[in-house]
Amino acid sequence: MARLEIGGHAFAGFKTYNQGVFMGFRLRQFGFNMVLSGEKTVSDGSTRLQTQSGDVFFAKAGSYLVIQIQENQDYSSISVTLNPELVQRFVMKNPELMQAPEVVSKPSLFLEEDPRIQAYLRSLAEYCKDPRTHKTGLLEVKFEELLHIMLAVDPSGYYARLLRNLGTEHEQSQFRRTMESLITQSVTVSEMAEKAGRSLTDFKREFSRNYGMPPKRWINHQRLKLAHLYLTTTPLNVTEVCYEVGFEHVSHFIRRFKEQYGVTPKELKLQSKGTGVGM
Repeated sequence: MARLEIGGHAFAGFKTYNQGVFMGFRLRQFGFNMVLSGEKTVSDGSTRLQTQSGDVFFAKAGSYLVIQIQENQDYSSISVTLNPELVQRFVMKNPELMQAPEVVSKPSLFLEEDPRIQAYLRSLAEYCKDPRTHKTGLLEVKFEELLHIMLAVDPSGYYARLLRNLGTEHEQSQFRRTMESLITQSVTVSEMAEKAGRSLTDFKREFSRNYGMPPKRWINHQRLKLAHLYLTTTPLNVTEVCYEVGFEHVSHFIRRFKEQYGVTPKELKLQSKGTGVGM
């Protein structure tokens, strides 16, 4: 993988695969991905996209994505992420560009079909492959080019509001990213506070303000959401999913899952096979 960085912040990456890939992960930052060659299936549990050369998708931070790349193909892609610190600098320099309607929403995963964004990503792939272009000043201009394009191509104002929020809520976004990175880990509330750089009292207050529920309940809720995605889109069995998402005891996992979804993990797995939901 070749990637581009600005001041230690990675914002773009070029990947190639010549073998099959099947993986799931939580996306930490908003971003675009373009398939340059080959095909890829991407799902977030609600939306399933079958992408091929030239297709671009946008995914929201915090999304659980499952990626499948078939064998026997030369696959390559370019991705770019909206690093909050870099966006914040842009917003501070261009406050007049951040005007946007207050109520605009899109799914957490969607195809972006504007040819200007497609052309930008193709050009970015060339930057990734040529070390002579890996200069901070040039890459800063290249990153800002993307943000200007996003603002120009979207009359709905969705991108403008997204950039404005990323730029003005950087500290809050950092807190959320830290919490989201801990979902599948075995941590106590005190350890979560320490990783967030807060006292326990301040941490609980800020956590409640961000998520509206206690930390442990939120972590269990997020683990169960991730388990639901894995059960419906991957070949992992119930035990494998249990440990993959961070539960330590299968019986506890099954009980909590049924409380949240009304069916056991095994029942959901069988339903998914029967309806063809799985990948």
